[in-house]
Amino acid sequence: MLIVGTLLVGIVFFNVDVLRLNRSIAGTTERATKLKQENARLLLEEAKLASSTRIQQEAVAAGMVMPAPGDVKFLKSNGSDARNAANRMTAPSPVTAPPSTSQIEQPAGTLPAPSGADGTTTPTTTTTPTSTTTPTTTTTPSTGTTSGGGTTTTTPQSATPPPATAPVSGGVAP
Repeated sequence: MLIVGTLLVGIVFFNVDVLRLNRSIAGTTERATKLKQENARLLLEEAKLASSTRIQQEAVAAGMVMPAPGDVKFLKSNGSDARNAANRMTAPSPVTAPPSTSQIEQPAGTLPAPSGADGTTTPTTTTTPTSTTTPTTTTTPSTGTTSGGGTTTTTPQSATPPPATAPVSGGVAP
């Protein structure tokens, strides 16, 4: 009787595994069907976008014109063209950053009155930023060699001025 019970339990576990496998196959088949439909949709969209009629209409809308049949000519190249082009190439000149300017300008005549100018003191407050972050960029030139360090760290300059602080009056006006 024990052997029959063990066989029945084995058959039940085997059937459960078959059901899991069938569910997995059904999910995979459904996913494959969805991917095939998406692929067909994308191929149709590509065909519409690659249509020469559509491209010509877009070119005309952008102000382009079709060349006359005899105006299109093909150039022939020889082996020295690539070498000549490589010899003519020069490294670009470095571009300097423009000087930083203040993004906030104080219009004339809008400066606050100094403390005690009218015989009274003006309470002022000073705010201090809670955190300051300096972005750091690390670049590693790809020269093909690994010796000699080769890592440069640069800290970009900020174009915005530091926050302004108001003067603090130090007592009571006389």
